[in-house]
Amino acid sequence: MWSKYRGHDPMITLDRFRDSIFTRCYNRLNVKIQVDDELSMTRGRPIVIYGPHVDSMGIFGYYNTLREIFPDRAIIVIAGKPKMKNLFGLVSRAVESIDGIIIDRKNPEGAIKTIRSRAASFHEPPVFVIYPEGHRATKNRLADAHKFLHTIGKPKLVDSYEHLQVPRTKGLHALISALDNPRCIRVTCGFSARAAFGTFDSHLLIDSTFLMKLEEVELPTDINELKERLIEKDWPEMNDILERHIGNAEHRAHLAAEAA
Repeated sequence: MWSKYRGHDPMITLDRFRDSIFTRCYNRLNVKIQVDDELSMTRGRPIVIYGPHVDSMGIFGYYNTLREIFPDRAIIVIAGKPKMKNLFGLVSRAVESIDGIIIDRKNPEGAIKTIRSRAASFHEPPVFVIYPEGHRATKNRLADAHKFLHTIGKPKLVDSYEHLQVPRTKGLHALISALDNPRCIRVTCGFSARAAFGTFDSHLLIDSTFLMKLEEVELPTDINELKERLIEKDWPEMNDILERHIGNAEHRAHLAAEAA
């Protein structure tokens, strides 16, 4: 089922999985999807989507929204080379099954070459999706992110990383370097539920809303300037957006409880 070389469109497999599993989950949990975007539809330019790493429960909301906004574009996920063969290579095979690209962050020239080759194979430039954090958030990983901010001399930013991990730069830099004049779109995504980390916390998502906020931005091409922007501007701003999203939901729940 994972191979894209068996004569079928791998996106059909993904869509069937989405429809059979995540649609039911969202319906049973009464999860709504909120899309906030003012994007113009510009053809002829590749698109780079970046933002926090989506978790297992957010996959449906995330990719369903992208397919609705970009119905005529291929959506290609850029993933970093796994440090170990997680679940017997399942992660790598899953990325390949949806026509994704696995790159080696330690070999940026090779990554650029691979991305350019894939982009050139499409008549309409594709949508490339990358998660600079590298993996989904957990309580332990958020704690590690706070320690890392102290290590790099940025302890004042800890409060700006309540919901997000510290982003990496090499993969995103290779991606924008490989493409000709890409449109860069920052996506803030997350549920209106505090401390919900994926499938095992799905009970916390009852009556919640999954936010997808898309903003077109200009990213610097210098890797050091890009790193500074991601760590000191983009991720703190997206953290604030998520905190307001969660806080608004908590306030509405409080008012409803008082009125009951």
